[in-house]
Amino acid sequence: MTLLALGLAGCKAPPPAVDAAPMSVDVEGPAIRQALHEFVDRTPGAKPLDLEVAQVGVDSGYALVTWMHEKEAGQAVLRKQNGAWQVLECDAGWLGLRGICKEQVPEKVAQRLLDQIDPKWGSYETP
Repeated sequence: MTLLALGLAGCKAPPPAVDAAPMSVDVEGPAIRQALHEFVDRTPGAKPLDLEVAQVGVDSGYALVTWMHEKEAGQAVLRKQNGAWQVLECDAGWLGLRGICKEQVPEKVAQRLLDQIDPKWGSYETP
């Protein structure tokens, strides 16, 4: 194995390009909600879910959404590319820093998203 190959073995793939223009929840919120509803209602012929979006955070081309449906709650991570929001992950429960970063969201961006949703999020995380 060459030194180059050894050096690259520990590298992660760079995150995909995102639309990183300045964003606000007021501006991006409706499109984020629409993308999430389209994602959860994508089964043809199925009755649309009554999904309530509780909180939205946006930063650097990424969004974190907290949602509720009947007795269940969860989070979704979205990325904005080519002017459109795409759901990367949507699951019940708390995704946390690791769950968000798993979707190739830079750690600093993930932390800022979590801060917008719940400034006390660090106390919920386990090492």
